Amino acid sequence: MHRIFLDMNSIPTHTSRLMDKREFRWLNGFDFGYNPSKSFLKNMNNALRKEYTEITGNDFDVLFMNIVDPDDLIYLPAELTATLKARIEVQKPTYWGNCLIGWRSKNQDRLIKPEDDVTEDEIEFKWLELSLPVFPEESQKKPDVAKRLGLSLTYTLVVESGIESQDLEFYVQLKDSTIVERLAERFGFLQEQWNQQADQDISRTKGYLHQFYFDREEDGEYVFRIDMGSAGVEGLKLALNEFNDPAWRIQRVEIFNS
Repeated sequence: MHRIFLDMNSIPTHTSRLMDKREFRWLNGFDFGYNPSKSFLKNMNNALRKEYTEITGNDFDVLFMNIVDPDDLIYLPAELTATLKARIEVQKPTYWGNCLIGWRSKNQDRLIKPEDDVTEDEIEFKWLELSLPVFPEESQKKPDVAKRLGLSLTYTLVVESGIESQDLEFYVQLKDSTIVERLAERFGFLQEQWNQQADQDISRTKGYLHQFYFDREEDGEYVFRIDMGSAGVEGLKLALNEFNDPAWRIQRVEIFNS
């Protein structure tokens, strides 16, 4: 999972959703490896997030859980429990810790597997072991991506890697939702203008921007998509410059690899 958070007004904005799909992205590896039921995944996510904060005193900052070997999920029929050994990417890219997660039936009447449908009253999850990485001193910060792209943005960078991905989704919070249609029209114009310039570029160094459009509304946010095509990072820079225009009164942008 790769995320970049852009705060357009330097004012922290917090969102809370019980069933936000993005909330489950740290469990994508588990979802892919064991094909759990939706109810199992939901209860796993909720319980482990809550206990993580209780144990560490920090907000939940696990970016990804990596299943090294599918056989690291072990069932203990005699105890009616299951344990899973995994690695977790924490807070910053390339910083990994180790963990052992366990679950069991609260009534201790059956062995629960990931594909089983369960309610919160039927299952409990625990961090049996939680070994977090040691981060270097804050002075060893990564280079400023906004400056590297020639932009003036106030933002908090959560994950730097992956910004060159061709397909991105922008989750946009607006002060005035009535401007969505105009903003979408603006993006269509920018894409057309960009590609016309690419057509006229004799040197063939200016790539083509494949798509740039408004896709949907989701939980009060407006999702725009861009396929940067051969335009690459310059296409991303075009999008960020437009989002940074104060005329649109954008409060916050979250960028995801789609």
